[in-house]
Amino acid sequence: GICREGVCYSCEAGHCNSQTKKACQMSGAECLVQLCGTKGQWGSNCENECPGGIGAATCSGRGVCSDGKLGNGLCACDPGYMFSDCSKECPGGASTPCNNQGQCDTVNGVCICYSGYAKKACEVECPGGYHNPCNGHGTCDD
Repeated sequence: GICREGVCYSCEAGHCNSQTKKACQMSGAECLVQLCGTKGQWGSNCENECPGGIGAATCSGRGVCSDGKLGNGLCACDPGYMFSDCSKECPGGASTPCNNQGQCDTVNGVCICYSGYAKKACEVECPGGYHNPCNGHGTCDD
């Protein structure tokens, strides 16, 4: 499967998560009773849809939804995408989120820049560089 934020998604064929163990440990018939008819449906009666819709539209096609009868309907976005439905690219673009100089907060849509970098997409290197921002005599902020 795919692990994001400590939870396994998209388990290999024949395996699934249980309510308490999100590690693709269940298999066979245990999994069949937990599936909903269409990818992107979730809830005890499959009455809810994941953000972005069902089928290929789930999580805007840019993430994996916790679906099925035991799912919670939350998207885990692919790297470089953000928001609850994975619909927007992180600052700096999906292929280089935060210009590879920070981490994209996929919930709030902001970059958390590494030491020595600043601005919305971490596109500016601070004076003194990464190893010695502000020459050790200050902090580098937006």
